[in-house]
Amino acid sequence: MELTLSMKIRIAAVCVVGMLIIGFGAFGLVRPDTPLDAISLSSVDIGIVDMIICAVAAFAAGAIAYVVAYPYGKQIGPLAAAVGLAVWTFRSGTMASLLQVNTTVQLRKQIYTKTQTESVLWLAVLAAGFLGTYAASKLLKLKEARTPDPLAPKSGKNQSINIAIAMVLTVVITQFAITIFAQEVRIFDSKLTSVIGQPGNGQIAFAVILAFAIASFVAKKFFSVSYIYTTISAVLLMVWTVKAHANRETLEHMTSIWPANFFPKAACAILPLQMISFAAIGSIAGYWFAIQWAYSRKDAVETAATVV
Repeated sequence: MELTLSMKIRIAAVCVVGMLIIGFGAFGLVRPDTPLDAISLSSVDIGIVDMIICAVAAFAAGAIAYVVAYPYGKQIGPLAAAVGLAVWTFRSGTMASLLQVNTTVQLRKQIYTKTQTESVLWLAVLAAGFLGTYAASKLLKLKEARTPDPLAPKSGKNQSINIAIAMVLTVVITQFAITIFAQEVRIFDSKLTSVIGQPGNGQIAFAVILAFAIASFVAKKFFSVSYIYTTISAVLLMVWTVKAHANRETLEHMTSIWPANFFPKAACAILPLQMISFAAIGSIAGYWFAIQWAYSRKDAVETAATVV
């Protein structure tokens, strides 16, 4: 799947679908009281009905994106829901703004504990978008374009171990990469070595997308694992971040010494909505880049053999 002009237009059209239906159309369901408030279950009253409507909107976006991107709807359509959710993150406050109004260790511990469940809920909304694309492909039964995949799993091979390894590796890679790419002011801390200031929304987008693109590339190239699993790994990353870097001992230290806009790790400064939406975008990009890279190398080898 080469990035020709027509392919770029399809990708842009899919992004517009996600922006319009989810990013703007469903924003009222998650709108914070003020622009400085974070879009989070800890600060915005988002009920079960609201989440269901968000999922329905994501499903619709995925289905429409399938048609818009035809005949590559199956390949590009899942991007719509991820982009739609990502739009919300730029109309949201930050984790720092959430912690500034929750000043005790207990309240902050509750917030971080809730991020684990919240990341699963946003993943479910994202999954509804993926399901919309899949449902449209099954119901419409259009003739779809096939994309060569030199990295496809070998038939008959059990992929379970590869998936498990790829998901664990994704957590390791993204934790390390986000620490590098989510740059903000760093200050020495005698207990934690250093603490980091709250990165901006744009910096978080760059860091998470690039981190998961790298992880997804590795997962596809070496383990033939789909971007679906690297996206799911974003939840595991949130869980690991809370257990390892937002435990009570660390929160007590941070609360007693540092203001709310400083964090022990960059991943602690990322909201669940940011993590899930940007992880999906990065995972999809890394997946297709791995396929394109493998196809280009295979084509180059075959061309060289023909010349010889």
